[in-house]
Amino acid sequence: MQELSWLLTRDYSIKGAVKLVGDRHGLTDRQRLSLARAACSDQSKQLRARTEIDLKELPDAHVIIDGFNLIITIEAALSGEFFCVVVTVAFATCPAFTARIAR
Repeated sequence: MQELSWLLTRDYSIKGAVKLVGDRHGLTDRQRLSLARAACSDQSKQLRARTEIDLKELPDAHVIIDGFNLIITIEAALSGEFFCVVVTVAFATCPAFTARIAR
């Protein structure tokens, strides 16, 4: 993931960067998809950090969950093919909160 993030920070396209890293490491299509969903540029990481909500605020927050993407994420995690899963939960009071679960 570090290699892909490094390329994205240097403005490589996601498609080309995933192909380059995936070919180098012999990743399957599903692993490449997982990698593409988990990696981001340093600029995106900084933006996400600025909009992050402390988990202590969750009991009082109104949470909206995209059920379709949640099902896809759970299926991906249970398939055993992925080495990293990214879960994004949208809040009515905040643009986005992202939690990373690595295997």
